[in-house]
Amino acid sequence: MIALIALAVVMLIWVIVTWDEPAEQPAPERRISWGRRIGLGILVLVLFLLVWGVASFLAVRSGVKEANARLEPEDRQVLADAVEVLRRLLENAAATPGRNTL
Repeated sequence: MIALIALAVVMLIWVIVTWDEPAEQPAPERRISWGRRIGLGILVLVLFLLVWGVASFLAVRSGVKEANARLEPEDRQVLADAVEVLRRLLENAAATPGRNTL
């Protein structure tokens, strides 16, 4: 009985010592299909345009705020009067029959 246990231990040690890890198989290359490439390209383009649009809006908004801060009160009144004149002109043009307006 002791001989069998000793034999089992020797065999176990032999298996552990001589055990070779199986060679790792290189992962097969996965190609991205053309449809997925086109979809990703369109998604990246849309995201880029969205970020560009938001950045442009913020840049213009800050520029307008800075320009408005530099205005003198008299200049601000002149601009307000000009806007009022344009509004009246557009209302009169729209009220005139037979005239096409924007």
